[in-house]
Amino acid sequence: MKKVYFIFYLAYFFMAPFFAYAYIDPGTGSLLLYSLIGIATTLIFALKGLFYAIRDKLFTKGLKISEENKFGIVFHSEGSKYFHVFLPVIEELCKRKVPSVLITPDANDSAFEFKNDYFRVINPGNEMVTISFMNNIHADLVISTTPHLDIYMWKKSKNVKKYIHLFHSPTGSDFYEKYALSFYDIIFSVGNFNEKGQKELDNKRNLPQKQYYNIGCTYYDYMLKEYKEYSTNSDGKTILYAPTWGYERSSFFSCGQEIMKKLLEAGYKVIFRPHPQFFVSHIKEYSKFLEEIKKAPNFNNFSIDTNKTAIISMKKSDLLLTDFSGVLFDYAYLSEKPILLLNVSNAYYGYEAEEMIPLSCEFDIPASKTLAHQLTNDEVQEISQTVKKYLTEKSNNTNKIQSFRNENIYNFGSAGEAAALAIIKIHENLLEEGNK
Repeated sequence: MKKVYFIFYLAYFFMAPFFAYAYIDPGTGSLLLYSLIGIATTLIFALKGLFYAIRDKLFTKGLKISEENKFGIVFHSEGSKYFHVFLPVIEELCKRKVPSVLITPDANDSAFEFKNDYFRVINPGNEMVTISFMNNIHADLVISTTPHLDIYMWKKSKNVKKYIHLFHSPTGSDFYEKYALSFYDIIFSVGNFNEKGQKELDNKRNLPQKQYYNIGCTYYDYMLKEYKEYSTNSDGKTILYAPTWGYERSSFFSCGQEIMKKLLEAGYKVIFRPHPQFFVSHIKEYSKFLEEIKKAPNFNNFSIDTNKTAIISMKKSDLLLTDFSGVLFDYAYLSEKPILLLNVSNAYYGYEAEEMIPLSCEFDIPASKTLAHQLTNDEVQEISQTVKKYLTEKSNNTNKIQSFRNENIYNFGSAGEAAALAIIKIHENLLEEGNK
């Protein structure tokens, strides 16, 4: 919207002399105005394209990106925190002696620790250098968890045959910003909801349809094993509070801080696990909260989980308190323990959900409400009693969660193999087409 206003003002600036010194009838004025808006829009996008072209030349200077350095299968990563998503797939490719490469902007990426003759890691440089590298790469396949391909700085390379999106969570694209997956060629679906939602969006936008493969959520391959193997058990009074981030969507800012204090006062142990982005976007609020929580009763029962995965906290806890966060699904599918859902603003504007909800193809919110109990305002006010009720209630969530998981998640515990087999097949087809 800001771009539209800018273009309008730019057009008005050029037309001001005409308005000042001559009468122009409304029809002619409108024609001139829209013509100038069209010219201004074209100019802006041309300059934008030129900027990206110059930037890529500068950042890729000295990097060897040529036909001689053509790659077959490439994993594009935003950094070490995403390697656990790619690892199960890479391991399966290596078992089958299929070579692959991972490109990362993180010089300390944990991917460097994985050693195999059929796998290597390349760090072209910092984030900007890596994006420029990817914008000019020669490859058959590029697999990435990153949304907004060809929307922002990361552009499609004319020398890549197919781009594949691999989801980094067991959710839909509901709370991705708009056009998140619009320009991928292939989608590795976690469940049928991914295909259903994206097809509806592409139809509405008159975009070409994609290919879909039934893959699942790859990081469950090892999380499921680790969860079962981890020896620590819950003590019957430990609550995991794991909110999402964002001022409008996170319960931390509406009621979460008070909830944690009340639970500590009631004698519960509280594990606080914020979304990783919380430590980036809300560092001031986080620091202030730490000072305040130290004054709470039974502060010694309070802890913060900053581990890469929530497995330990899931195992230690007896109940999850959260909002519309991806951890809800991990907790349900892995632990099958009770979940209480805090009612916060969904803030659809600007997200894919804004268009998905009218099309009846949204997933995240309905699924969350199915797997968890959505708290009323009264239940939030009496949170310690509410938690006690759901901890002591004899109702069994296991059957409900297992049924939902089996219906909605492909290849639970074996998605890495499914992804690897799909990649091999896609790659073989491309090579066969190239040899014709």
